[in-house]
Amino acid sequence: MKRNIVIFLIILILFILIALIAYVIYYLQTRMAVGGTASSVSDVTESSAREDPRIIRPERGRESRGIERR
Repeated sequence: MKRNIVIFLIILILFILIALIAYVIYYLQTRMAVGGTASSVSDVTESSAREDPRIIRPERGRESRGIERR
C-alpha cells in the first residue's frame, strides 16, 4: 500500500513540475511577443517584401498617383 502512495506522489509532483515549466514557457513567449519590433502583421509582410527580390512590385507610374491614361 505504501508503494502505491509513493508512486502516486512521484507522478503528482512530476505533473505539477511539468505544468509549472509549461506555464513559465508560455509566460515568457507572450512577454517576448509584446516586446517585438513589428507592431502588426502588415509591418512584418512589408519588411519581408522589401527584402525578398522574388516579389514583383508595381511600377510607379501615372496609375499609382491616381492620374488616368486616356
